[in-house]
Amino acid sequence: VKRSTVGATAKFDRTRTSSNTWDINSELAVRFKKRAFELLGMDHSTRLEDGLQVLNYQVGQYYKPHVDWLNPETEDMDGNLVPKVNNGTNRFATVFFYLNDVPKGGHTVFPRSITHEYFDGNKVMRDGPTNPPPGYISDRDAAWACNVSSSALRSEPIGGDAVLFYNQLPDAE
Repeated sequence: VKRSTVGATAKFDRTRTSSNTWDINSELAVRFKKRAFELLGMDHSTRLEDGLQVLNYQVGQYYKPHVDWLNPETEDMDGNLVPKVNNGTNRFATVFFYLNDVPKGGHTVFPRSITHEYFDGNKVMRDGPTNPPPGYISDRDAAWACNVSSSALRSEPIGGDAVLFYNQLPDAE
């Protein structure tokens, strides 16, 4: 387990302070990946999967809200991130498996959601800069979205639970 990095270039960034490691082929990793495909209602395909990323967050650590796909315009080193080109793949969906309970905090937050049950109609995020990069969220808005007082959609980390979310529309947009 070592300090987490971001993006295809695996750079260190202040937006992510956790530690992680990757498990690609262990029996347990394969079981988790197959279960993720079951949740998606898809046949398991090693061509479409990432390795199993195991994350560890200590008290006070975080990963600032972000998109969970790679930007083909800035991170497509192999020419394989655009599903409509070369039959590429780019994280169609993400599944989080929570391995243990967290007594306080640790939520996965979706600040752009406006359709969940307890959304109060107030914007969680203010309008950003003109032509912001995909997934842009200011530090101030990220801090508010992650505050349990905000009406942002959040998933509480409960051991044994899973969260599935889609990163792209069915047409790969």
